[in-house]
Amino acid sequence: MTVGLVVRVIIVRIAACVPGLLAVGAFILAFTAALHASLPHDPFGGDSILLHDEANGVAAKWRDELARIASDQEAMNACTEDASSDCRAVHKLTAIVEEARNYRGRAVFGHINRTINLLLRPTPGAWLSPLEVLSLGAGDCKDYALAKYFALRQVGIAPERVRLVIVHNRRRGEDHMVVGAYAGNGWLILDNRTMTMVTDVDASAVYSPLFVLDDSGARRYVLPPS
Repeated sequence: MTVGLVVRVIIVRIAACVPGLLAVGAFILAFTAALHASLPHDPFGGDSILLHDEANGVAAKWRDELARIASDQEAMNACTEDASSDCRAVHKLTAIVEEARNYRGRAVFGHINRTINLLLRPTPGAWLSPLEVLSLGAGDCKDYALAKYFALRQVGIAPERVRLVIVHNRRRGEDHMVVGAYAGNGWLILDNRTMTMVTDVDASAVYSPLFVLDDSGARRYVLPPS
């Protein structure tokens, strides 16, 4: 039984026992159902399970990365308040974000994807903070994706509408990281290997999803047997 189903059962039982709460319970159930339906599923579809923090595992690395992202957010705030700080990376990101705010809809995602693809040069990378990536001006697919993820959040994209996805490139036989951004009717994939954004449906012709990362943690895709 899922957590959502358990909550609904509890609401129904309480509403049935307390006079006058039945209508309130029905309203809450309808509201939660509508809210759940309005939230996008993960890119590439399918089910996923939450990962625990195993040593050197994806979940542990993502937990540490979330801490670095939080520190970068503090640095963004500090640079706004204190112009004497070393804020070159912050100013670089701020310029990207301010320009992105001139666009609407998927054009915002396209601007972030294109600008960061052109800004960074491909080199072997590591798990760095987004501002560290922008300061270095280089990195691997993971670093491109982290910079885009943070930039999208700075633009104002809601956390439930942006994901990092670790995929397996079946043509190249290697793992890769991309960004999934929800455009209202589906997911668009932001990839450092192309300026063109495609849907997750189209990207699945090449990519098989392995892990998905967001503010709630790291999850592993449950793939159907081949």
